[in-house]
Amino acid sequence: DEAKCHNEPALLKNVRRLSSRCSWVLDYPTYVLHTARMEGISDQHLLEWTDSIRFAADPRMDLRFLDVSEEFERVEFGDSKAKLDRFDLMWMDATRPGSPQIRKTKPRRFQAGYRHMCRFQSSTVLQLPAFRRTRYMLHLDSDATFDCGGGENTLDPFKEMARSDAAYGLFEVGVEDPAYTQGWSTFVKEWVLLNELKPPVPVPLLSTLGEKVIKTDELSDSEAQLEVPVAPLSLTWGTAWEVLDLSFFTSTPVMDFTRRVEAVLGHYRFLWGDHLIRAYQVQLHASLDRVRCFDAYELPGSHGCTPDGIFTGMGKDGREGWEYVYNLNDDLACSDMWLEEGLRGVPWPGGPHSGTSPRQCLQLCNEYSACQGFDILYYGETQTADCILRDDRATVEVCKGGGIHGEAIEQWRLLGTDTSNVTKMAAANRYQLIERAVPRTMNCSQWRKDLEAKLLQPSAVATLQD
Repeated sequence: DEAKCHNEPALLKNVRRLSSRCSWVLDYPTYVLHTARMEGISDQHLLEWTDSIRFAADPRMDLRFLDVSEEFERVEFGDSKAKLDRFDLMWMDATRPGSPQIRKTKPRRFQAGYRHMCRFQSSTVLQLPAFRRTRYMLHLDSDATFDCGGGENTLDPFKEMARSDAAYGLFEVGVEDPAYTQGWSTFVKEWVLLNELKPPVPVPLLSTLGEKVIKTDELSDSEAQLEVPVAPLSLTWGTAWEVLDLSFFTSTPVMDFTRRVEAVLGHYRFLWGDHLIRAYQVQLHASLDRVRCFDAYELPGSHGCTPDGIFTGMGKDGREGWEYVYNLNDDLACSDMWLEEGLRGVPWPGGPHSGTSPRQCLQLCNEYSACQGFDILYYGETQTADCILRDDRATVEVCKGGGIHGEAIEQWRLLGTDTSNVTKMAAANRYQLIERAVPRTMNCSQWRKDLEAKLLQPSAVATLQD
């Protein structure tokens, strides 16, 4: 779990949804890979974490936990392996022109854990002993899930892969940011040439020559957007959801390519992503007939985190209310909607927009069907909050504004609340939203039409030796 989501227990939410909404999941073992030993997590904390996941899941889900600490930081060079830690990568980055800005802003793609993850997902995970006798492996990011509708006849991706004898289950396509493709096109072309490889996919379909993307330079203080050309070989196949035929990925031709990618340290030196590598692992060695594309309507899902200022609600027993999210509106008070229920002195470390939540207020609101949210006062000195439930949505049109220096705070004083130490106030709205993150949008028919159109373009005679 890369800990990408700070405002919600993404893994718990997604395990809960997956096990309750996709009946086929219960027919197969589910492995949760973690790096507790590498991170120095105590046995007690590890047990509490695994228990929380088991509690979130359907009791019939076959959950298995696998610590991959030994494999996560070690890079394979031929018959040997070397460990790369964050200091190794820091010195590697010191040669970059933007090195001072990298250290200052710490972009996610430059973080050691992300680079290790990209290498791990593109190579190491394929060879784990635990999966040695496994044919098909479905991989989901911790912040990705499916919502199959909860019926008994939902599409089983494993059976679909076996039925079509597919090497890969595709869920998402794209083009990589040119900032993360340095050296990749040259590497692929040299590999094809030196190994006299004849890719089964027409070369024009592997190419992104002439395509452009609009981007903002994350290492620059300027927010101006620029249109920039991508590298000639920049296709990406999203790995947030994917199904892999391990007999294909561990075959000699694919593994030779994969091991060479790992050995040149492209994940670390040039920030090559697993989604970039995956597209060419498959298409250099398998025809598109062996790719099972899954439409968004076949297996709906979402990927990503809840934005800042929104909390996920957990019910009293930890299970109910998980589908509720709370949107925080600063400086409002809605006294005309107040119910009689509320709480005082609720712990809230950091307060609004800190990535934490006033959990007891969320739980209380989840227990009342009439509750549509709550108004809240925050005391910075004690890092606690007072909250009172509401029976309607808070909006700037119907609520009092002005925050702690306006009409809003007067509504609390009328209750007899001592507001002298209040530092922030807000109104939170409860919404029942199944998909807060970005939903899957894959249209396989359109993808195939785009490929056919690409073959008809004049540049369709290009070769990998160009």
